[in-house]
Amino acid sequence: MDSVDEAMELLAGLPAVKPHRRFDERVAYLDACHLLHGQKISAEPRRLLGSVPGLTVVDIPDTELCCGSAGIYNVVNYDLSMEILSKKMAAIRSTGVRVAVTANPPCMFQVRYGAYRDRMDLRDRAREPNRTHRTRPRGSPRPGVDRADAGILAR
Repeated sequence: MDSVDEAMELLAGLPAVKPHRRFDERVAYLDACHLLHGQKISAEPRRLLGSVPGLTVVDIPDTELCCGSAGIYNVVNYDLSMEILSKKMAAIRSTGVRVAVTANPPCMFQVRYGAYRDRMDLRDRAREPNRTHRTRPRGSPRPGVDRADAGILAR
């Protein structure tokens, strides 16, 4: 192996795949700190999202600032991480979007918690069932998802 590439770099370098349908949606892209600051990757995720028909990518104010997750920072410095998260959630709210996208699972979990805590109507596409293969009535929680968490999925 000669090198290791970030998944976003790899995906951005592949030929475009035509989606099966349009996604008429405005989404906020949240830069992951390790991608933006550590690896200087910011254009690739936006380019990938921008290639989806109907999808409009919206940058949030102060996108370069952390969401407060930072590995286990939200565990060892909970109070400060919640202050940082509050700023990130205010920035997301200011865009008026209902979908936030990130390439980093800890960021996703942190923002998911912020949406729940702040009672934001922010959809969590990563955890929504595939709409073409829905097996449960809309709004019913999946096994292992508590009712409070399932509320984030409600429209």
